[in-house]
Amino acid sequence: MDLTGLPIYAKVMEGLFPDLCNATKLPRLMQEKVASGTKFYAYKNGEEETWEEVWTDFTHDIRKLVEKYEKKIKL
Repeated sequence: MDLTGLPIYAKVMEGLFPDLCNATKLPRLMQEKVASGTKFYAYKNGEEETWEEVWTDFTHDIRKLVEKYEKKIKL
């Protein structure tokens, strides 16, 4: 959640909750984290940068796969 942006994740979840369950608003913890601008997880020294690199590599790999196969299937 931290890597994609907690406020964005929260907006997506607000839209999904009515379809997934009876909840009509975000859990209090998520609301507090978004309002405070803090991260959801407490990273140890240097961990956040490592996860950002891993996430960036992963998203680039996924994009390459989409580009490779998007012509073969209709998305």
